[in-house]
Amino acid sequence: MRDQKNTVIYHEHISSSVSASWTGESRGKHISDPQRPDCGLSSCLELSPEKDLHTDLLYGHARCVIRNLFDSVKKIHPGDPLEACMLAFSLVDNILASQALQPSNFLDQYEQNLFLRAFCFETNTSDLVEHTLKVTLLAAKLGSLLKYSHPELIRLTTAALFHNTGMAFISGKILKKRGELTHDDNLSIHIHPTIGADFVKKLGEDYDIIANVISQVHERENGEGYPQGLSGGSIHMDAKIIGICDVYVALCQARIHREALTPYEALETIYSDMKDQFAPHVASALLKAVSMYPVGSLIQLDSGEIGQVIAANPQTPTRPVVELLLDTTGHVYPPQFVDLAEHSSVNIKAILSKSMLMGMMDSIERELMVSNDGEAA
Repeated sequence: MRDQKNTVIYHEHISSSVSASWTGESRGKHISDPQRPDCGLSSCLELSPEKDLHTDLLYGHARCVIRNLFDSVKKIHPGDPLEACMLAFSLVDNILASQALQPSNFLDQYEQNLFLRAFCFETNTSDLVEHTLKVTLLAAKLGSLLKYSHPELIRLTTAALFHNTGMAFISGKILKKRGELTHDDNLSIHIHPTIGADFVKKLGEDYDIIANVISQVHERENGEGYPQGLSGGSIHMDAKIIGICDVYVALCQARIHREALTPYEALETIYSDMKDQFAPHVASALLKAVSMYPVGSLIQLDSGEIGQVIAANPQTPTRPVVELLLDTTGHVYPPQFVDLAEHSSVNIKAILSKSMLMGMMDSIERELMVSNDGEAA
């Protein structure tokens, strides 16, 4: 654990990143709450920008911090902002470090890249905590592509961690409703950014900029968003970034009234049906961040093999890095990676949904059964 002097220096570094200087009893120490679940770390102050946490540990810790945020909202208690800001620092460092890795370092990408951990592995997609973490990681990635400074990235990531806190006040009946939402249902949902912003304001005036961003996440470039109907330059850039990330992640998640879209379908929806809702340069950054074949996409090569996109090649967006999963007979591959930018003869034939993949597996299984029956006869 760092000594007290270094703790205060680190604390002030984070504070300046979000245009804040901590006041009162929260300065320089972690506020413990016996009602909160153990995050697996004895103190948030043990997190260090110089210390690399194992990806799974950091991922689990991040989920725990976000869950604490929602719990504190439900208790109408501001909680401990230091915990979230320190997490923002760690997430930003992980994103920046991962971007410095060469695409060819596949194993390093898997072991160290929190973004891949979030978007390539099965998670509880109906979980608001998971949704918030994915939006936060994607927002940090977009911010770095848009040349945000390190303090700006900390501010953006902190706002993303808090952006959905108002949802804690939305009735579960509304969120789980199968039919069409009523006018009153929509009103309840449309006020959640304001509720979240009001909650963050309770943290003190140092958090006014974060509260302002949260209140604008659902505003849209063409003025058709909510709750104020702001447009264009009236919307904070952080809110524009978090807003498009929120939509992308939501489209990739299953809802009661629809199936999850594939990452490719989600991008297509944003670029066609929703193109007037987002600033063009922010939408371009999203495309660059997830590539034409977004990380996590299931694909079929023209050879018939099945794979999953694990990394983009920014210079050749149509030729990502792919991990092979299944051969043409449905057998599982040992860990094997193909950088399509280096194999011009190999091409992506199709983007697959999970249902399409299951259908292909069933077809292969039936063919094998017919073949085996024929040999037995």
